[in-house]
Amino acid sequence: MERAGRDRSVFLELGAQALSGVGAGRGLPRDLAPRAIGVRRASRDRLVVPGGRRRDDKGAARRGKDRPKSHRQSQKGAKRSVLSEGAGVPVGLDHEGANRNDHKLLKGTLDSIPIGRPQPTEHQPQGICLDKAYDNAEVRDLVAEYEFTPHIRARGEEIAEKVRTPGWRARRWVVEATHSWLNRNRGILIRWSKNDENHLALLQLASGLIAFKKAHSATLAALPA
Repeated sequence: MERAGRDRSVFLELGAQALSGVGAGRGLPRDLAPRAIGVRRASRDRLVVPGGRRRDDKGAARRGKDRPKSHRQSQKGAKRSVLSEGAGVPVGLDHEGANRNDHKLLKGTLDSIPIGRPQPTEHQPQGICLDKAYDNAEVRDLVAEYEFTPHIRARGEEIAEKVRTPGWRARRWVVEATHSWLNRNRGILIRWSKNDENHLALLQLASGLIAFKKAHSATLAALPA
């Protein structure tokens, strides 16, 4: 038997009975012989390579700490806040890190409305529907400052309403549909943009497409048959 170094294959020269699958002069690949090792016959039909363990940088034996980390693992999650009108068209949005409380994004969402807002009156008030995450004094003061009539569900109120009325849906289901439409865009459902400006641009683009489709559908519906 001949021993080989790291850069050579291990050749077998067997004078005894031939083993199955290994003949005279047949070699073992270098993956099994990262250094000079010995080969011995354990039984009639198999070989044992003592010391031929898999290296740390190969296959399943690779240690987790040595694996390259994806750039996604170092990023924080994203959270978006959307304001929609009655038909689900987004008219305002803001975004932040996933660890940001929902109500902290409300002011930025209201300030982002790109069109002139009609002045609410006593006969034509403008309501805003919010969930239990916005049930605090800070939100109520902010909503009053923007002259909205708040419809904020208290904690546990919606659950009780669903139990009493089967098929009941919260008034804010419209904006939930808007979120669903936005999620149909792969670049928004999973945030791939590292820069906040790029992510915001994708949100605005998707919102514009939703508004365009809604307007186009309304135009077609208004045409005479």
